[in-house]
Amino acid sequence: HAKNSFSHWPVTRETYSGHHYYQDHIDASWYRNHPVQGSFFAHDIDVGLLAGYDHGKQAGTMHVGNHHIVKGAKLWQWGTNSTFDRKALTDNDGPYAELMVGAYSDNQPDYSWIKPYEVKQFRQTWYPLRETGGMKHGNLDAVVNLELLEDGKVFLAANTTTPFHKAKIILEHSGEILFEKGIEIDPATPFSKEVEPRHDIQKENLRIVLQRSDGTEIISYQPEVIPYKPELPPVVVPPGPPEEFKTNEELYYAGERIRQFHNARVDPAPYFLEALRRDPLDVRCNTAMGIISQEKGDYKKAKYHYRQAISRITANYTRPRNCEPLYRLGVILKQEGDFRNAMDTLYRAAWDYEYRSAAYFQLAQIHTMQQDYDAALETVGNSLIINGYNLNALSLKTSLLRLTGQPEEAGKVAEKILGIDPLNYYAFNELHLLSDIQDESRYSDSLMHLLRDFPENYLELASYYLGSGLYSEALAILNRALTSDHKALNSYPTLYYYRGYLYHVLGNSERAGSCFTEGMQKPIKYCFPFRLESMKVYQTALDYHPEDSRACYYLGNLLYDKQPELAIEWWEKAVAFDHSLAMAHRNLGWGYQQTHEDTERAIRAYHTAIRHDPSQPRFYSELDKLMEKGGRPIESRLELLTDNHAHVSKFQGALMREILVLVLAGEYDRAIALMNEREFYRQEDVNILHDIHVDAHLLKGKQYLEKGDAEAGLKEFLLADSYPENQMIERPANYHRNPRIFYYVGMAYEILGDRSSATEYFEKVSSLAGSNNEFLYYQGRAMVKLGKKDEAERIFKGLIETGEKQLVDAGEVDFFSKFGEDLTEDQQKANSYHIMALGHLGLGHTEKSKEFFTKSLESDVNQLWSRIYMNEQ
Repeated sequence: HAKNSFSHWPVTRETYSGHHYYQDHIDASWYRNHPVQGSFFAHDIDVGLLAGYDHGKQAGTMHVGNHHIVKGAKLWQWGTNSTFDRKALTDNDGPYAELMVGAYSDNQPDYSWIKPYEVKQFRQTWYPLRETGGMKHGNLDAVVNLELLEDGKVFLAANTTTPFHKAKIILEHSGEILFEKGIEIDPATPFSKEVEPRHDIQKENLRIVLQRSDGTEIISYQPEVIPYKPELPPVVVPPGPPEEFKTNEELYYAGERIRQFHNARVDPAPYFLEALRRDPLDVRCNTAMGIISQEKGDYKKAKYHYRQAISRITANYTRPRNCEPLYRLGVILKQEGDFRNAMDTLYRAAWDYEYRSAAYFQLAQIHTMQQDYDAALETVGNSLIINGYNLNALSLKTSLLRLTGQPEEAGKVAEKILGIDPLNYYAFNELHLLSDIQDESRYSDSLMHLLRDFPENYLELASYYLGSGLYSEALAILNRALTSDHKALNSYPTLYYYRGYLYHVLGNSERAGSCFTEGMQKPIKYCFPFRLESMKVYQTALDYHPEDSRACYYLGNLLYDKQPELAIEWWEKAVAFDHSLAMAHRNLGWGYQQTHEDTERAIRAYHTAIRHDPSQPRFYSELDKLMEKGGRPIESRLELLTDNHAHVSKFQGALMREILVLVLAGEYDRAIALMNEREFYRQEDVNILHDIHVDAHLLKGKQYLEKGDAEAGLKEFLLADSYPENQMIERPANYHRNPRIFYYVGMAYEILGDRSSATEYFEKVSSLAGSNNEFLYYQGRAMVKLGKKDEAERIFKGLIETGEKQLVDAGEVDFFSKFGEDLTEDQQKANSYHIMALGHLGLGHTEKSKEFFTKSLESDVNQLWSRIYMNEQ
């Protein structure tokens, strides 16, 4: 970025289109090293604005887009003193700020619906500005600022994206011109001025205008007075249990909202299924369940639901208005090779305008598979009449024109594709196939540059041809990949399996078997199939080699997120054929726990995985979590991790488990040493490392207190309040464990006889806002120290009530969970018992507190502080 002269910065106007929409993201790295001030600005219904301005550098960034489409926007920064920002995000060059904008989205977690082969387009512009002191309004040509200063003067400023000669800037007040001047203005030459009015003025009556030399307006701005409305919009309400909904329509929209916003812990299917329990032929819910099943590769169930829906919309020989279930059923029939019924169903779907383009494209693929290229051209043409931006249809048309001897027309269509999508693999491959010897290298080099030696890019391109039955073209792409000298390509198993499948469909069984054999012998390390089309590929490989453990393993990987029970069966076959396949044992352990909730069986599977491959650090971290859930002794967990420290230390997640277990085992010095000896990277919204750091130093400090060394204890308590740079965690505004930390600091000062410092910390604890659950206990204890016994008693009683309520709610799913919180029901109960025990401890109910600390440890042996308090009593 040019930091000194903004005239070097081009204005960028970007247009994106495709089968998915994109969210643009700008890293405003050029205004780091200063505290950043920024604001959102939305001026009118036609233009959506977002801007950020660095008042230290007098520079900023403006974004302009269509407010109706480019809606969601935010400015985000972590703070001016953040170690995490400086080291993790900005290469040590200062605070981090970013401007974020989404299209067809109201906010960051929103998702927009999109139909098959639909294209969503949007345009947005980012440009720099300088020396305007901020901004109030902008468009593609200029930005202006207008401020009424405290001394009564008016500040006005403007910056443009292109030069404007003999422009004019005007300041008005209620139609009266206060200032007017002809100016030369361009990106490198902004204008600013302080004007002193001749009389009192009202801010809302000021108006700034920037005009061209001919008097036409470039931009203007007048403040708008917006009445304050204290009422907030209604909050989002999580959906209740499906059986509590009164109507099928409500059930349908509840399920659709869950599908749209996606929470991995909340399943939309029960809402649709409850509606179908009430009305088995409900069209919308059958269609939704069909889509869910189809996305999981469960075509049998999907066909059932689509046919249920079709039976209702076609009753009494009705031609339906909405043909989505017909279209989606036709796609499955096509994938299964039932072309006759697929064509009949897709042609019926094509009567509906909404699905006409998609249906005709599917029909064109079927005709291409049957090598009826004239019919294919006709149907792909019908598809493009409705949706001229259907890149899949345009791509197929290119191939069809080439195959029917129309190379010039084929080339024009390929160039049209690149005009829409300059990175389109298919178009470049077609131009390569169409090119003569002179031009061949140009298109070939461009294609190779886009594919960038990444195996999945080759597979994606081959899959497009495979889906239309253009097997020779698909095979040529794979052959090109596998004859490369690039290791990432020629060692990638799925490329060989796909090549074997293509030889199979082309009738060359000998070559097919040879390719499948090669695929079996390639390393599994970086291979993780995800396309549903791959199911047929691996199943064909098993027809040739029924004991191919790798094909079984890959099928399990492919299906686990879709049909976990079936995936587990494939992994079990994989280890039956090759018991040394460590990763398959690990996956089984994962599946046994997550799907079957069989912790003991999962633990055995992980031990088997480690026996066959002890070098994988992730195996240890995942196994330790299972042992934690299974209530295994801390000593056995410690032995597992410390005995294999050389492997565990290679993965931060595993090393953190080792440090955690060291703290649980009372090995505080070893835990602290491991935390201090390396740099840690940080995951957003995950602070477990700092929590461990705090516990280790607090508990080490408590040991010193027990030995009568309050000075050493104070040192450790103060270290608990530190944020080491190597952990990349910044000091938050209100860390939830501060009450515990500050209470122990106060206790140490009290023992040392420094009553002033002790009182200072006890008061700090008692005044902390936002304390929750167990940490409220320390506020109560601090209040006792300060003589506020009645307030402390209310806190302790409140803890008991909170614990009792949480005990009732244990096991409920957090609808708003986005970071994968996964406490078991027993762990939630342990937390509840712990909170109740603290309440009783604060009230002096010693026996009751012991009872609940015991229950806490019985529910979860890893309740560190329950054990600490039990040992103290």
